[in-house]
Amino acid sequence: MAVYFCLLLAIMPTANGARAAPPPSPTAELPVDPYEGGPQSDVPRPYKRAPVARVLSLSGGLSAQPAAAQACQRFQPKPADVSQYFARARPVSWNAYLQQGDWSPCSAQGELRLTDGRMAQWRIQSFGLGTLRIDGANHYFSCTERCRITRLPPSAAALQEAERSPPPR
Repeated sequence: MAVYFCLLLAIMPTANGARAAPPPSPTAELPVDPYEGGPQSDVPRPYKRAPVARVLSLSGGLSAQPAAAQACQRFQPKPADVSQYFARARPVSWNAYLQQGDWSPCSAQGELRLTDGRMAQWRIQSFGLGTLRIDGANHYFSCTERCRITRLPPSAAALQEAERSPPPR
């Protein structure tokens, strides 16, 4: 009886004569971002560059790997370093960010305001990759030696040594 009633509701027209749309499937796929996994993954997302007006929050010395946590404590960029990074870094595609960049377990992140008033969340890795999230869209960056925060990050050798040594007790 209950099955019959559910089927009857599913085929009954609504008051205006149209059938109600079925609810979305919980397994329905979300649309693919054309710049992140979609057909334009090899193209940097269009980005209206605006200088950083103010770094609102900054958390440095973050580590993705427990073995590198102590070495990563040395990566403490200042607000001026963050502003300089985003002024000099070049936008790259999602694919380039994932495949061609130098990954580091050390990073800093926070929030900033651009001179055009937009707010953004940011992350910079100590080896030169970075991201800005503005209005729900990710923008990816890479830099050359001239825009790396070179005086702050630990060297790759120090990170490799930290990975080999046992964690402190």
